[in-house]
Amino acid sequence: NNNHITLKYFIDLYNKNYSNKIKIIKNKNFEKIIKDMIKSDEMLRYKVLLEDFNSNPNNDYQSNIVVKNTYTNYILQKNNFYWTKVSDKYILDFIKSITKEEDYE
Repeated sequence: NNNHITLKYFIDLYNKNYSNKIKIIKNKNFEKIIKDMIKSDEMLRYKVLLEDFNSNPNNDYQSNIVVKNTYTNYILQKNNFYWTKVSDKYILDFIKSITKEEDYE
């Protein structure tokens, strides 16, 4: 889908509609939380997150790659296919589709 939203917009919409909130924190705080979590055997599988912090301490994943889908959109439109606009309902339906019902009640 070539219709985009910002992460800030997603977080604001989520926080407005759900009781469990997404909180933006500093990288150091997030790293500490992850380190504390993986101390438990049950959370050991998340150790890969910590390794990622160690290799990229600033969590800077910017790139200069620009993804264009002009040709794909052209072909889709010739076949009367148009991507759904990313509306609030679209986003909230997506969240419901990837979470358990008790997570969003």
